[in-house]
Amino acid sequence: MLDNSRIYNGDNHIITETARKVFEVASKRLLEREQKLITLEKAINPLLDDNDLIGFSFILNEIIQECKNLPKSVAFHTKVDAKKVPLYYKKIERPMDLGTMEQNIKEHYYTNVASFRKDIEQVG
Repeated sequence: MLDNSRIYNGDNHIITETARKVFEVASKRLLEREQKLITLEKAINPLLDDNDLIGFSFILNEIIQECKNLPKSVAFHTKVDAKKVPLYYKKIERPMDLGTMEQNIKEHYYTNVASFRKDIEQVG
C-alpha cells in the first residue's frame, strides 16, 4: 500500500501519510502477534488441520479490520476506480486494497506472514 501510494501520490501526500499509518498499524500488530502467527504458520501444511488456518486467518482479519478503522483509510478499502483515476493502473503494476486482502483471508489465500505482508505493502 505504502509503496503504491508513494509512486502514485508522492511521499508527502495526505493519502500517502494515511497509507503509512495503515502500514505502521499492520506492522505493529504483526510484530505483537508474531510468535502466535509463526506457531500457526508452522502448523499449516498439506495435511492441514482447519483450526490452525482458521486461527491464522482470524488474526490477519483482525489486522485488516483495525486498518480499515483508521481515520481517512477509506481510500484503501476497495480497488481504485479506473474510471475516476485512469492513470492509476498504468503506473501501478500490482494493485492491492484492503477489501481484496479481506477476501483473500476468507479464501485462506494467506498461509504465511510473508505473503500477507507483501500485499499490505502494495495497498494504495
